[in-house]
Amino acid sequence: MKKIFSLILALSLIFSLGVPAFAADKLTTPNLDVSANSQLIETKYKEVGELMKSLGIMVGYTDGELHLARNITRAEFVTTVIRTLKYDFMLGASENKFVDVPNTHWAKDYIALANALGFVNGVGDNKFNPYANVTIVEAEAILLRILGYGDQAQKIGWPNGYTLYSSQLGLSEN
Repeated sequence: MKKIFSLILALSLIFSLGVPAFAADKLTTPNLDVSANSQLIETKYKEVGELMKSLGIMVGYTDGELHLARNITRAEFVTTVIRTLKYDFMLGASENKFVDVPNTHWAKDYIALANALGFVNGVGDNKFNPYANVTIVEAEAILLRILGYGDQAQKIGWPNGYTLYSSQLGLSEN
């Protein structure tokens, strides 16, 4: 129960950023549009980002910054989930089944573990699409699977079942 509470807290912090963001190790510093909005996000959520960094949930880019104004990718989100649940000790024990996640990809072990645990299924054709931005319904689906509602949501179908269960459980508030 403690792990689930931690996961919900961490995901709430991430979603509260307005524009979900993450920082992953071994990524190059992105070319950010230095707009007023991105500067506001960087400033307003710096404390939350630093908390996530201190907990080991976020790491930072090669420049050490979190770049909170960026959208979070599918690979970054899965990494956040695995780190939040403290399942890092199982990294490397699962086979990577996705053809678009090479052995050199920084999140390969996180994605393989999330798949082995049943948190993610990919996007079809043995692909994961690690660089695509995670959608709200994809994030909700992962959380619902962790909480044990994945099968019920899947019976209704994608994406409606996940949206419905997320709404009923209050996961999509705010």
